[in-house]
Amino acid sequence: KSDFVVMIFSDEYLKSEGCMYEVNEVLNTHEFEKRIIPILLTNAKSIFDNKARVHYYDYWKTELGDAEKRLKEHSNIDHFKQMERLKDINNSLGKFFDKVIDIKMFSFEELKEQNYRPILKIFGIEERKLYDEVISISNIKNYEKQELAFEDFLSKYPDNKYGLFYRGYMANENKKFDKAKAYYEVFLDKYPRETGAHNNFAVLLERQFNESDNARKHHEIALRIDPNNYFSHYNFAMLLENQFYEFENARKHHEEAIRINPLLYQSHYNLALLLEKHLGEYELSKKHYEEAIRLDSELSDAHNNLANL
Repeated sequence: KSDFVVMIFSDEYLKSEGCMYEVNEVLNTHEFEKRIIPILLTNAKSIFDNKARVHYYDYWKTELGDAEKRLKEHSNIDHFKQMERLKDINNSLGKFFDKVIDIKMFSFEELKEQNYRPILKIFGIEERKLYDEVISISNIKNYEKQELAFEDFLSKYPDNKYGLFYRGYMANENKKFDKAKAYYEVFLDKYPRETGAHNNFAVLLERQFNESDNARKHHEIALRIDPNNYFSHYNFAMLLENQFYEFENARKHHEEAIRINPLLYQSHYNLALLLEKHLGEYELSKKHYEEAIRLDSELSDAHNNLANL
């Protein structure tokens, strides 16, 4: 089964026994209108005119009559099967036109002018191409050149999710924190349900702007959208511990991060610290130090803390 069926409607297509029989098979499938991508050639534009498309009814009526005559003259299985196919086409022709004329058609000439981008977008090819372009821009070493490249990209694709997100992400990576803040705000205004952006924005607000309450709000939004995002749990745990001194609440989020991803050494290490310094649970702290070291043997702070413990 295909997700999409591309149909190029031409006069030749509408008079082809094989094509019209196949299209009637597709016509009876689930969500026909959502599955077909119709492309219209100039010589088939008459299907949108009630009077003009009558000649297709006449054409298939004549074809059926000729098939019936052949079957009478030469009774064989091939002629019988052809007559049955032509009956199906004739019986379905009205339903076919009713459905097709209500579907948005792509003009072949317009598609050609746009380098077929509307169809590539439906297939996801255009999106992948734009994503690759954004990653290429992100790899530009010089930040000023990189920012100019993002500006050029977003002038052509102003609402592109990847371009808007990575513009903020790369500004933050290059320590342009005011720009990063402004870019994340623009992104979240357009895409308010993107967990990663809420998470990144929250960390930026906490570490660079000392906006703990606002950071907390974005962590909470991120976890409402995706409660299984372990990095959101981890970063929220760190905020709760360091800025709000909510140690039990922080513990809960570290434990949830570890439940989702047991290989997250950062949560094992910071949970061990929390248990040791604030909750007095030394045996459990030891267990998490050991697990953090098992996951990352070069974690020197974990080695030192475990030795002191």
